[in-house]
Amino acid sequence: MDLQSRTEGDSVTKTPRTAWILAPAVLLAVALLLSVALPGMAAPPVAPKTLELGKGPTIVLVHDLGGNRSVWMPTVRKLLGKHRVVLVDLPGHGGSPAPDPFTFEAAAEALDLVLAKQNPDSTVLVGQGLGGSLALLDLKAHPGRVRGLVVIETPLKSSLKVDDQEIKGFLSLLDSNYDQVLKMIFSKAGRDSMQGVAIHAMAAQTPPQTIKAYIGASLTGDATSALKSLQVPFLFIATENFLKGGKTPGTALRELGYEDTTSVPVRRIAKAGDLVMQDQPDTLAAVIANFTARALAAKKK
Repeated sequence: MDLQSRTEGDSVTKTPRTAWILAPAVLLAVALLLSVALPGMAAPPVAPKTLELGKGPTIVLVHDLGGNRSVWMPTVRKLLGKHRVVLVDLPGHGGSPAPDPFTFEAAAEALDLVLAKQNPDSTVLVGQGLGGSLALLDLKAHPGRVRGLVVIETPLKSSLKVDDQEIKGFLSLLDSNYDQVLKMIFSKAGRDSMQGVAIHAMAAQTPPQTIKAYIGASLTGDATSALKSLQVPFLFIATENFLKGGKTPGTALRELGYEDTTSVPVRRIAKAGDLVMQDQPDTLAAVIANFTARALAAKKK
């Protein structure tokens, strides 16, 4: 049909000039639609909040569930003389927004926005607990971001075989008894009762929906393939509290879902628990610094 003609019922004469005027309006409407997260559509990842200190090879530190970037400060002070340190607030913690909808993979993509800004030839990543789990998933999706990975008591998957109905029941219990379950989980993480109180108090400052989202995802998550595909040096740090009761590293690793425990290099740190970065800052800093030096000196695969 000729653009200058009108059909019955037309309210606008479709001339080349009117088509040219309408085109930007259509494009603007499309852009507005794309900028709004529609139901069921994942929003693009948002970079977590960070604090960057010092100069030298970069060490990126990612805390565990219920913590915040400030927990690393005693260890950071020991690293600053020869390193640049980037402290990250885990997605959903501190000033970092949580992905919506939440998945471990989406949280790992948010973490990657931090790693993408670093020099891959002089960066080492350190993650504690679920922070280490996200680090593994990130490096599986984006290999080559760093030269080495250190994890502190990071699980690969749940050692408990639970079905969907049991998971649903536990999450329902968490909803109805959140404060009690939170205290039960985090107060036992300390090296002693006083530290347990401090860890629980810190976790209580994290939004409940964030805690629930991470716990729910951890019941079905599995980073085994991420570890198998890892292309950089790897170190697992275990604390005395983690190995209490005469537990061997192999037994402890199996409880965290590690299958081939003999291939996992483990470094023990005595007189420390979940807050190892505060319990033994000199030792932890030395372990991280030595690993970083070796990783940066090693040839890239």
